[in-house]
Amino acid sequence: MANKTNTTVKSKNGKVYDYCRISPKVEVYDEKTGQFLLKKKQFTGKNLKEAKQKLSDHEAYIEALKTELSKTASEKLAERTFGASIKAYIDNSFMPNSSIKDATKLRYVNAYHNIFDGNSILLRPLKSVSGEDLQAVFTASDIAPSSKEAALKLLRNYYKYAAAQLIAHDVTQGIVIPKAKQKRQDQSIVVYTHDELNAFIEHTPINHRIRFLIVLAMETGCRIGELLALTYDDIDLKAEQITINKSVSEVAPVKGYGHIVEKVNEIVTTKSIDSVRVLPMNARIKREFAIHKDWHKKEMLRTGYRTDHVFTSKSGELYFASNTRMALKRLCDKINRDYNKTNRAKAEDKEKYKDVVLIEPKGWHAFRHTYGSDLAAAGVPIQDVCKLMGHSDISVTAKYYLNITSEQKRTAMNKVDEYRRSRMVSSDR
Repeated sequence: MANKTNTTVKSKNGKVYDYCRISPKVEVYDEKTGQFLLKKKQFTGKNLKEAKQKLSDHEAYIEALKTELSKTASEKLAERTFGASIKAYIDNSFMPNSSIKDATKLRYVNAYHNIFDGNSILLRPLKSVSGEDLQAVFTASDIAPSSKEAALKLLRNYYKYAAAQLIAHDVTQGIVIPKAKQKRQDQSIVVYTHDELNAFIEHTPINHRIRFLIVLAMETGCRIGELLALTYDDIDLKAEQITINKSVSEVAPVKGYGHIVEKVNEIVTTKSIDSVRVLPMNARIKREFAIHKDWHKKEMLRTGYRTDHVFTSKSGELYFASNTRMALKRLCDKINRDYNKTNRAKAEDKEKYKDVVLIEPKGWHAFRHTYGSDLAAAGVPIQDVCKLMGHSDISVTAKYYLNITSEQKRTAMNKVDEYRRSRMVSSDR
């Protein structure tokens, strides 16, 4: 039994306190050597019971310390919360992985944050999170199925890593991404008027950086990502055709991970296999292409960069789609401003040209809608419109590009009525 001393202690102010001290030999941890040593240690209290309680607390602490120090690195990782585990994986393993494209990393991590941020599952121990728990989070989320797929790929990468490190077994294999709820879609589309298209051609300077981009959007109906991915090899002047087989995807940066802080571009496949297509070139495209190529070549010689891409920034980098949207809006604003300024200087009625909008800024996709609408209005068969637009399903073409005006409906009904009357006359003979 440990030595025991019962006594009293007088403080400086004269008060007397009961005092009990026991001095048993106990295990202590030596931080310098990392070993547990048997040493004599004093435990004090107002009485024997209190001193023994401190001894018991010390012994419990030593046992807990032994348990903690005996754990493997994998066991320690497994005791993290779900959120801390995923963050540590993203920061230390996923983001620094050079075998994965930066844009892919950002897309996966952004999707994960959009779904899981603020969810209580992040605070639960990793071992307690089941596949059913994760399925419930994915099902409850209202973000797009494609984003859910990206987040799930990140989690599957993590659990593959965790299983290899013996941290946790994979619980993601049974997770199914629910399909988006069918919503009644607005079938109206935004188009440029023919006057606006003519204004683009007439008022955009011949050497403007995005003039040829506008011409291609106008004359081919391609998506902006498809046009930004074009290389000079994709444009065949001899065969008079343009090959669409890739697209540029822009991904926003993820804050808080330190490895990637800027948005990035990635060359990806087209929206669907049916979006891979070969489009004919008309006279305007050929003429504008020759001007653009000559201008681009001179810029490369002047600045020293080299590129095979048709559309680049002043430093030879691929354009970000978001930057071209701003460039298009600025161009529209400038055209409107210059038009008003020029005509106001010549007109007697100055107020007439105060706020005339020659071109309403509607974005790049409006060129695509305009192209599809004009094909349909010109009587091009729907299956051909579908192929030229690169739609994966002809129902998409029918939904958006076969809307006809009231006058067209009236003309159609008149033709039906005329046809029926002609048949009735024939049958009477």
